[in-house]
Amino acid sequence: MSYFENNHAEIYYQVHGKGPVILLIAGLASDSQSWQFILKPMTKNFTVITFDNRGTGRTKIKDHNFSVRDMANDALALLKHLGIEECMVLGHSMGGCIAQDLALLIPEKISKLVLVSTTTKMSDRNKSLFDYFLAEWQSNIPQEQWLRNLFYWLFSPHAFTNKKFLDAAIIYTMCYPYQQTFESFKSQIDALVQYDSTAYVTDIVPETLIVSGTKDILVYPDESEKLKKIAGFKDFKLVKNAGHSIHAEYPDEFVNSVSPFLG
Repeated sequence: MSYFENNHAEIYYQVHGKGPVILLIAGLASDSQSWQFILKPMTKNFTVITFDNRGTGRTKIKDHNFSVRDMANDALALLKHLGIEECMVLGHSMGGCIAQDLALLIPEKISKLVLVSTTTKMSDRNKSLFDYFLAEWQSNIPQEQWLRNLFYWLFSPHAFTNKKFLDAAIIYTMCYPYQQTFESFKSQIDALVQYDSTAYVTDIVPETLIVSGTKDILVYPDESEKLKKIAGFKDFKLVKNAGHSIHAEYPDEFVNSVSPFLG
């Protein structure tokens, strides 16, 4: 297991493959294992770095009061720890917010930026939705039911016709040995709802690809389109029929959407 220390935290990370470096940043309640669906094809051409954000997986924290900028500083510290002088960065959902802040911190070191299923700030609807997720968790409903309720927002309607896919996702999550705690989930939500890049999104200069699923009901495609104001914006791609977790539900289509941009 690989760890490094930054700002009173032990950050867990993994390095896979060979080639140009790409850093993958996971979203809310997700960690390095969330990339398992695309890891094999991505490592054919790239050195892929994944890590567990504060509040997830094997990363160990003492203070649950942190911001998206703190998580961006963790990503920056990881790149310094590994001696990475230049890389590409891909962030999903909350990871896309972290990636935006990272691009502001080290614009000269990020050759290309991919922002997936993300936006400049969370909608008021989503803030209420997150409060609902927290209240449901505290109500002590069965974990399986809580996950199924969450999955309605993460996957497309088509996913719910594939019982094998959903059951496998439920079983994997429930058996995962590094499950997120309620306190950590709340801490990540607190960080995310306070995030707002609206005022400085035009200052993001790396070449940027924006990716959204046509069936994403958590961050609608038109919310992702707000990122077109990025100075380095190059292209906006829609993955047909995909929900919020594009890389999990449609891994082949996801890789095909980002690979031409990454080169």
